[in-house]
Amino acid sequence: MAPSQSTTTTASPVMDILHQTFEQLQDLPKLTLYSGISALILLVVYLTLRDPRRKHMPPGPRGLPIIGNTLQLPQGDEVSQVIINWAKQYGEIFRIRLGMTDYIYLNTPEAVKELMDKKSNIYSSRHAMPMALDTVSDGNRMLFMGYTKQWRELRKIMHSILTSTQAVNYQPIQMYETRQMCVDLLDHPDQFYHHTRRYTTSVVMQVAYGHRVPSWNDKDVQEIYSVIDNFTRITAPGAWIVDSFPTLAKYPWLLPFSNWKQKGREIYEHDSKIYIGFWDRLVKEIEDGKAQSCVGLDLYYKNKDYKIIPKNMVAYTVAGVLEAGSETVSLPCSFANIDIIIAKYFLDGVFEISTRHEEDPRGNRSRSWNKETAGVGRRDEPSLPSCGNQRYIKIPSVTDVRTPEMATSQQIRNEPSSH
Repeated sequence: MAPSQSTTTTASPVMDILHQTFEQLQDLPKLTLYSGISALILLVVYLTLRDPRRKHMPPGPRGLPIIGNTLQLPQGDEVSQVIINWAKQYGEIFRIRLGMTDYIYLNTPEAVKELMDKKSNIYSSRHAMPMALDTVSDGNRMLFMGYTKQWRELRKIMHSILTSTQAVNYQPIQMYETRQMCVDLLDHPDQFYHHTRRYTTSVVMQVAYGHRVPSWNDKDVQEIYSVIDNFTRITAPGAWIVDSFPTLAKYPWLLPFSNWKQKGREIYEHDSKIYIGFWDRLVKEIEDGKAQSCVGLDLYYKNKDYKIIPKNMVAYTVAGVLEAGSETVSLPCSFANIDIIIAKYFLDGVFEISTRHEEDPRGNRSRSWNKETAGVGRRDEPSLPSCGNQRYIKIPSVTDVRTPEMATSQQIRNEPSSH
């Protein structure tokens, strides 16, 4: 049956308008066209994924549609002060939103204990991180893993290795490296920051792999901090849109101008070469019977032939000790505010004490420590002045806003606190 004349007349103007619109879109620059399409798609995604439960969430600063509070968080050290100001304004629990992800901040010990301790079974996971975990880490970084079976197996093994007894065994390393740092401060006080970084890196390098870092110019320490620099960049708030909007990773055509996956693979190739290189070196030392006691040695025997954890994940797990203890500890050491000035005679005293028990520490820097040279078991020398009345006003983090935990069940509501 032929269509009626009225139907043909009605459809014709509509088709003409669509045809004209399509021609006008073709005339637009590709950048403008793709940007408009991406914005439209993001708007549709935002309207589709809006969660009505947000009206029950704790208070917090108002943000913009889709991106939330992303633009209100500065890059660098200033972010800490912004968070502190929000805590003063909104109280012990407040919320911000980065992309489509809500972040809850706990600002009192009582709130932390109530949620992170008593209800840790539902607040110990991680949100999806297509860039930081899946691409840059190839799924191997324990810090970014969710509360999965793989994570629980890793945690069980690492808990059996990093015990309180082992912590006592690592004290001689700390003693030795502390004395080396004091000597370095005497010789080159202008390189204070490098000395503290060398100190912390050498301690955790021995704990992880059984290797010392005798100087800041050591190849190992330079490689470690090149990885940590990458780590800091990828965890910056809003640095990668796919970590703020994880759903976009499933639809790469929504991000036609983003090279996040290529950039992530480049970072992974760089970082994995270093971390797997550290592990291969340790395995060779174990097979040759030359390995020192360390976390990597214990993990090697607990995971013989990689029956539980694959090789690359083992390499990243041991390297996680470096990431957790190197820059994280050196920053407080460097930026702590001490109310008194440590006079030169104090460091001279430390140097004098150290030389009573070993040859000049300025000599063979690469030699290993032992209980005698580390001074284990000695009481504090009476001639050593003490430092008191210390006040630490800032303890920075490697990442700008820490690495958040993710709730697997919603139990945080906008209700009066019982504390």
